[in-house]
Amino acid sequence: MDRETQIRRLVWWNQLWIGLLTIGVILGGGYYFLTTSVYPTLYELKAGWSDEGLRFTMLGNGPYVVTHLVDWKTKSWTELSKPIVVLDSYGAKIPMKEVKKLAWRDMMNEPCEPPKQLTEVEALYYRSLVTERREKR
Repeated sequence: MDRETQIRRLVWWNQLWIGLLTIGVILGGGYYFLTTSVYPTLYELKAGWSDEGLRFTMLGNGPYVVTHLVDWKTKSWTELSKPIVVLDSYGAKIPMKEVKKLAWRDMMNEPCEPPKQLTEVEALYYRSLVTERREKR
């Protein structure tokens, strides 16, 4: 084998390995971006108004526990009398009459009016841990 053939073969192998490494870095970066940025926002709990009242929805399954509601436009908030548990993608809802009964407070902790329907209301929630099921004997 002459020297020119060896150099061509070496260049080909180098290009192959650099190409594979580049593809690996692109796939790894894409996976990292999806798992840290896109995936968590897709599966967040979202609050929105419906004809019946305030509805909580998500793409995945819970469990989520909603404890407070916040209206960022007026900087008001309320604590739910009973926390709401959202178990699956069907979600949960609070009827409009219940939303109006809640004691809303502004950022100075003074009583204020409840938000009007169609304003952006967000839920303060946490994702609770679930115990593992025991095996049946």
